[in-house]
Formats: sequence, C-alpha cells, structure tokens
Amino acid sequence: MKTVKYTQIIVLAVSVLIASNSFSQTFTVLHNFTNCPDGQSPLGLVMAGNILYGITSEGGISDQESIGNGMVFSVNIDGTGFRVLHTFTARSSQTYTNSDGASPSAGLLLSGSTLYGTTAYGGPNGHGTVFSMNTNGTGFKVIYNFTGSGMAIVPLGPLAISCNKLYGTSEFGGTYNYGTVFSLNTDGAPFTLLHSFTSLSLNPPYTNADGAEPFGGLVQYENTLYGTTVMGGTWGNGTVFAVNTNGTGFTVLHCFTNTDGARPQTTLTLSGSTLYGTTAYGGTNGDGTVFAMNADGTGFNLLHNFIGTDGGYPATPLTLYGNTLYGATDEGGTNDYGTVFEVNTDGTDFAVLQNVANIWGWHPNPMGNLVVSKNILYGTTENGGANGDGTVFCLQLPTFLTAPELLANGQFQFSFNTATGVNYAVQYSTNLTQWFPFVTVGGIGLPLTLIDPNTASSQQRFYRIILSPQ
Repeated sequence: MKTVKYTQIIVLAVSVLIASNSFSQTFTVLHNFTNCPDGQSPLGLVMAGNILYGITSEGGISDQESIGNGMVFSVNIDGTGFRVLHTFTARSSQTYTNSDGASPSAGLLLSGSTLYGTTAYGGPNGHGTVFSMNTNGTGFKVIYNFTGSGMAIVPLGPLAISCNKLYGTSEFGGTYNYGTVFSLNTDGAPFTLLHSFTSLSLNPPYTNADGAEPFGGLVQYENTLYGTTVMGGTWGNGTVFAVNTNGTGFTVLHCFTNTDGARPQTTLTLSGSTLYGTTAYGGTNGDGTVFAMNADGTGFNLLHNFIGTDGGYPATPLTLYGNTLYGATDEGGTNDYGTVFEVNTDGTDFAVLQNVANIWGWHPNPMGNLVVSKNILYGTTENGGANGDGTVFCLQLPTFLTAPELLANGQFQFSFNTATGVNYAVQYSTNLTQWFPFVTVGGIGLPLTLIDPNTASSQQRFYRIILSPQ
C-alpha cells in the first residue's frame, strides 16, 4: 500500500458497510448565465479576496442579432452579488467595428486592483483591443487597438505582466500571419512584436521550424517567456518555446510527436524552473496528455495519458495547489461533457474529481483558468447549466487519507481527525478514477477510525473525505 496524502492518529473504531452507487455531491453551480443581460460562454476566473472575476465571449445587454459581444463580471465565492462590470458595445453592421472591442477569447489578468484583458474582434480597426479596468467596475479604458497590417490579431491566450509590461500572444498576424508574441506597457505604448511565427509547409503535416498559431498565453521565469503553439514544429503537432522579454533568443524547447501529445492549446503552468502543461490531442489514446519539462527544455515527462473515460481534450490551464495539479477536460468522462481531474506533479495518483453533467454546465472552456482557495476549486463551463449559456461553479476538493492498514482478518482500517459541526462524506476507490460512497459521518471533534469490511485483501484501496457544514 502507498500513502496518498497524509494520515491521522487512531483513537475510535467503528464498522460500516460499503454502498455500491456512484457518489458525486460536491459540485455546486454558483451562477447560471442567461446571455442577455449577464453574458454567455465564460472564459475562466481570477480571484481577489472573496470575489471572483471573469469575462464572457458572448452575451450582455448590447445584444446584436441575439449574440452580444461579451462582458466582464464579478461574483462572490458563495454565488451572491453577481455584477456586470462592463458590457462590450454593439459593432457596426457594416464595418464590424466599435469603440471598446468585441468577442473576448481569453481570460482576465488581475494585477493589484486592475483587470487587464483582450478582445479578439471589434475596436476601431475591427481586429481587437487590449483594455484595463478597476475591479470595482470603474475606469474602463482601451489601451491598445490592434491594427492588422502585419501586426498581431486574434489574441486567444490571457495576458501576462511583469512590472509595468504586458506580454501576450496572437493566433494570427505578424510577418507571416501565423501568430505572434508581443509586449506593450500597461498604458498601451509602445507595442512591440517580439516574435512572428513562420509559415507552415504547404502539405501535411504542415511543419515549420518554430511552431504556429499560439492559442495559450505566456508565463515568465526571470527574463524569459514560455508558451506553446498549436501547430508547426518538426512533426506539425505544435511546440513549446521560449523567448527573452526583449525579443531575443527565441528557442524551440520541444516539438510534439503525437506519441507524447499534440496540439497544446492552454497556457503553461510554471513552478520554480519546471513547466507543466497539457495537449488537446495525441498521447497513447489520442485523447490528450498532461506533461512536465524543465524550463531549459530537458527532462520532458508524460504525467498522464487520457483514455476518454477519464476525460479527453484537456481544456484549461493546469492550476498548482501544493504538489497537486488540477485541470479540466472539454470532453470525455461518464457523460462525455468533460471532467475535473487532479494529478500529482510527479504523475502519480491521477483522479477524476468530477464527471461534468449538463445540469451543471458542460465543456469547461479551453481558455479558462481554474482557481483554488481554501481547498475549494472554482471554474466556469462554456455551455450548459439552467439556461444553456454556461456556469460559474465550485468543487470541494477531497482530502485523501493514507492507504489503509490491512488487518489480519482481511479488513482495512484507516483514520482521520474530525471537527465539530462538519459532515464527512467518505469515499473509496480501487483505481483513483472511479469513487464510490463508503459512509457519511458527523464530526464531534474527535479523531475517528473506520474499518472497511472488505475481504479482497489483494486489491488496493484508497480513501478520501469531502467536507460540508452540518
């Protein structure tokens, strides 16, 4: 038996029976979007204190042909106090332009009390904007209008910030129209192209030297920016790249071969000098992968190959909480609406935390961030929910218990501390993918030991607890 997370002291022993039905009671919808007036298809979250901030790609009160241009919102972590902070204005039916941008395709960046974001379209040139605003909804301003004409267009990944400098990527534009890495000051000037991705070959598998069409944003380590492209590279399956913040030293760190993943579409996660990421396709089963690698390009390691039943098409940037990575898939799982998953940074103990269902929302958005606070994970779904327009949700993360002690009679014994006024829903698994109810007990402020009368002593058992107020 191996230790999953931690153990507690044994004091009191009780015997319980195993139930056999699927268990899933920790996923809570905090807000159902309604298109007009509060938006449609949210793009992930950022958090400040007890408030979540996000942006939608459609909807809002400036509805145009039943599809609005998106809006910025806030909502308390308990689901109350939903506010529309900014609604992007309607575009001209002739020129498809407006003053502030339209159709955001990337999540927000939070720096202090300022939110930064991009729109993929709209603005006076019709090619999108970079904007900033205060978290209280005041002070909205466009700090840059994308111009086209060889410059960056269609930013799909969120911005990154260092000091007073913003960094981003665009799917198209640049010298060859295969995407860019760019920078600009927080006041919008000067706008600088740091790298233009080169043209793809004319025939499959559409290769080039440096990658093409970055979908995700950037992360920074010292004076280097790291990102991914969804296409190009040696095998045409995308790349991981690095470039200095001044635009020099562009380097391809990894070209995906399909065996190790293909088409990375989300922003990398950086911890120390280690990069973590996902690919939307490829891997052993073609359903995508989770990977890790050193920031110098060495040590590439596959942490997980998705198989469909545990998810497919990883859809969100990975969120690191302690030594555990959390993410979501856009497809797969029990309902084929996606899953929320976790995996340790060394690739061990992969587990499906939630199989998403339509009633809660479906398809966690490919560009959307998850955030974790006090053992609760918050995120968005692109569709589904009560109105079909997406949701903001939270998921109570389980506390894993030590692999149990095998008693002489073939039963398993494990223990954990309890707190007064808290219900503990205990689950068991034999594979860390499918979880079943074991027992629900009320805490009385004492350590508790449970005995599982399982007799299959050759089968490993894992246990976890979900907490909820009484």
